[in-house]
This record gives sequence, structure tokens and C-alpha cells, in this order.
Amino acid sequence: MNVELIAPLIAAAVGLVVPWLTELVTHSTAPTWIKSVVTAVLAALVGAVTTVVVDPSGTLLDYLAVIGAAWLVSGRAYLAGLGGQPLSGVGIGAPQAPHASDS
Repeated sequence: MNVELIAPLIAAAVGLVVPWLTELVTHSTAPTWIKSVVTAVLAALVGAVTTVVVDPSGTLLDYLAVIGAAWLVSGRAYLAGLGGQPLSGVGIGAPQAPHASDS
């Protein structure tokens, strides 16, 4: 296998888990933009870490290509319904509970 393909393939495989992680850390009623930002950040982390581990001397274009592969696969996995079940009551974007001092 060509060495240049290893990082994007690993990032794409791990990108399949990104929708599940997004549902894990965001609230079930969180706005779509919050879930999109969390997905993009997780995909960027997956791509950057994969590139550093596989090819530490990679260029900026290598990083962008691998991040793009992770983001593309995570988006497609989400559309295919591979995201986990959202947890109610926890996560980023949860509605704020009223404080006792607000009444």
C-alpha cells in the first residue's frame, strides 16, 4: 500500500466514529450549528493527530487532505444514521435550568 494513503484511510475509518462522539458530547436538543461545530472540531482533531502520528514531516496540504477525509466521512456517516443515541439532559447546548434565585 502506498504510504501517502495510510493517514487518510485511518482518518476516514476513525471519522466513522465522529458522529457518535458528537451525539455523546452534545445535548439532544442542541441547535444544528452546535453539532456541526463539534463535528468539525472532532474531525480536525482526528485528521491532525493521524497526520502527526503517521507522517510527522507532513506539509500543510497533507494536514488539510487528511482533515478533509475525516470530515467528509464523518458527515456521510451522520447522514447514513451512524450517530449514537443522544443523551437527554446532558451535553453542550443543553437548555439552561432556572435558578432558584430567578423567581
